[in-house]
Amino acid sequence: MRIRLNIHPKRSSMILPCHYNHMLQGFIYDHLDPRMADIIHNKGFVDGQSRRTLRFFTFSRLLPRASMIVKNGYINFKGPVSLVVCSPNEAFIESFVMGVLTRQEFFLGQNPVLLDRVEVLKSPPYAEVCYIRTLSPIVSYSTFDRVQGGRRVVYYSPKDDDFERTVLANLRRKVRTWLGKDVDGGSIRPFLVDHRNKHVVKYKDTVIEGWSGVYELRLPEEMFCMAFDAGLGAKNSQGFGCIELWNRRRPS
Repeated sequence: MRIRLNIHPKRSSMILPCHYNHMLQGFIYDHLDPRMADIIHNKGFVDGQSRRTLRFFTFSRLLPRASMIVKNGYINFKGPVSLVVCSPNEAFIESFVMGVLTRQEFFLGQNPVLLDRVEVLKSPPYAEVCYIRTLSPIVSYSTFDRVQGGRRVVYYSPKDDDFERTVLANLRRKVRTWLGKDVDGGSIRPFLVDHRNKHVVKYKDTVIEGWSGVYELRLPEEMFCMAFDAGLGAKNSQGFGCIELWNRRRPS
């Protein structure tokens, strides 16, 4: 299930730090009812094979509908913005929407903002091949034990074979945990991606690398639906891997 919040600053503009993912995540949790917030934040859904905990939601960057200025580590949004939130968990989406509609006026950081409307977005119908555009960067990584102790994180770029491997493995894990079935196959290939699509994002005290751009997807139907509802790649609930349909056919 996919929704879009359309909001605008109560004042003339809204100023946020460039690294604002944790603020949006907190905003989402703050508008869930206490029971749902506890389930998603403190418990999650555990994959029986990997024992990893999944939270099954993702969200976009703030998408401006007017000008914005980036300066000295801050973004000044000069007008309305939208936020896309996705999850296969309809109860989660319903709880969040009710929380937002109940308040109408809320804060992002220190900025009072007003809700214009909430839109329910249609999920794209299944296609064996399609092209998607990222609404927040896709994160692909592996963690290795260091010989001297501790752990090392290696992030992959779309040109690495491990990028596709880890993103597909992550999608299979989501399908297995949410639907209780194993699905194989699929591919994800960069289509319109270059060095300018690399993003280094600071989430609280962690530096995360992700990639935006346009990608070709060839996925089984269950993985296709999960990609749009729960996101591609890792760290979705921290604001990564949110996507939208860009084109159904390979552009000429």
